Amino acid sequence: MIGLLTCLRDICLFRAGPQDLPFSPVLALRLSALLLGLGVVGTWVQGVPGEQFPLRLGLMVVFLVGPPWVLLRLRGKEPRFVQTLSAMAGVGVLYNILALPLLMALAGGGEAIGRDPGLVLVAWILLALTLWRLLVAGHVWRHALDVHPGTGTMLALGLFIAQVLVAGWALGGGQ
Repeated sequence: MIGLLTCLRDICLFRAGPQDLPFSPVLALRLSALLLGLGVVGTWVQGVPGEQFPLRLGLMVVFLVGPPWVLLRLRGKEPRFVQTLSAMAGVGVLYNILALPLLMALAGGGEAIGRDPGLVLVAWILLALTLWRLLVAGHVWRHALDVHPGTGTMLALGLFIAQVLVAGWALGGGQ
């Protein structure tokens, strides 16, 4: 367990890549399940209506598993799928553990966020954490696909934007 946490920490600090994680479908499944569970908690903290949970959960699964499967397959690197999924899910778990307290602090803040310096600071920290998460995802993509670091980062950003747009559309935000 300590070795896994150390490796995930090193991925987050750009010292390791998905190839440094063990090839373990069980690990990938467990990390993915943990990430999805934390995603549900985050959705609940944000006050999302319960009827949206199944669709949000489905979108989380699609965006967690789909891009690595498709992109690795297109690049002929299918054997890297398990470690890439483990890295993406593991880094997502760490991100969510750090982000959940911030989301709880912001929950229900609404317009008060702009008037409360403490909430503004929390929002900035959450933004910085999200940007860091995108850079780490780009780092994982770089190693998984053997692409330039900038390409990995742009891919992570594009997938993040796609996820936000698809979720907004699917959940009625694009009406």
